[in-house]
Amino acid sequence: MNDTIISSSNLILYLLNNLNTTESAILDRYLCEKNYASLKVMIDRKRAELFKTKDKALKSVVDNAQKAPGNFAADINELTAALSLNLTQEQFKYAEAYRNATIYSVICALWNTKVEQELPQIDQYAILEYYSEKLAQKEAEENILIWLWNIIRKLFDRENDKFECYANEPKCVRAVLDRCGETELEHLQQATDNNESKLINDFIKKKLDDSEMFVEYDKWNNANDVPGALKEIIHSLSQAQRRAMEKLRRLELTDKIKDFYRENIEKTSLPKQQEIELFFRRMNMTFAGCYKPNIKKTKERQVFFLKPQNSHLKSLEQQHKRGFPDVSCAERFSGAKLLISVFLRSFFAATLRI
Repeated sequence: MNDTIISSSNLILYLLNNLNTTESAILDRYLCEKNYASLKVMIDRKRAELFKTKDKALKSVVDNAQKAPGNFAADINELTAALSLNLTQEQFKYAEAYRNATIYSVICALWNTKVEQELPQIDQYAILEYYSEKLAQKEAEENILIWLWNIIRKLFDRENDKFECYANEPKCVRAVLDRCGETELEHLQQATDNNESKLINDFIKKKLDDSEMFVEYDKWNNANDVPGALKEIIHSLSQAQRRAMEKLRRLELTDKIKDFYRENIEKTSLPKQQEIELFFRRMNMTFAGCYKPNIKKTKERQVFFLKPQNSHLKSLEQQHKRGFPDVSCAERFSGAKLLISVFLRSFFAATLRI
């Protein structure tokens, strides 16, 4: 292996082809949860470990791959051919997800070139969580049965949701990254790891080789500006409040940060609230719905973040948390059936007592 050139894609194919059952289950869970950041971290860690061990078996995979760094867009063709190397369809999905996660990491860095100057990343995700809770609260207040059905539908739909994270907005960034060679991508990944957003932004801009792509990128980048209504909240903080917020960030107390923004956003006028919400909806659709670095994304947070309105709901929530450990998507079907039956029994029992 000392004299063999090993492309990143070949190395990833090799490690995906040699996953154990536990590792496959973890990656499956990340896909179900749209937790592409954790999926990428896990595969990157395994790739680093594999490279350090200099596994001799890897040489046979790459003996015929001694070539100059290729085009990242060609990886899909390589992956398709690699199915003959006993790569399962599920492992192929992991490879596609890893590719998209890599692109999301760059998009996230580009987004933060401007946004993080005003709003730290932990604050951004705290506000996103606030809006998720707000939406769920609205659904729960409208109709408890609709709320329950939406929860169960999400559980059933997660098997199909794996393909929603395409990492193709903005399209010009995706096009640039698809044309990059592996060496360039490795350098970009180092830059994202080191939080060098300006370096990444400059690299992408240099790669925009036609006016249409440049206009698209410029328009997207200009829109990545923290809403004026939110800036007003941030700039109104006293020195003592700024120090308190810095401490919360240092301690990663996301819930406290979220409570601060909830209180202050809801004090503003309705048009200002809508302005802020539209900005975070755009962030969620661009990358945050699938890629949340350093933010642990759990099923309980996604689905059951409401305080139960009565003892029946509290009991239901506790049974859900016990009934859905870290398992594959398919195993959730039986749990969903149990959830429905438990709810219906509790609901009708309460109705009869009334």
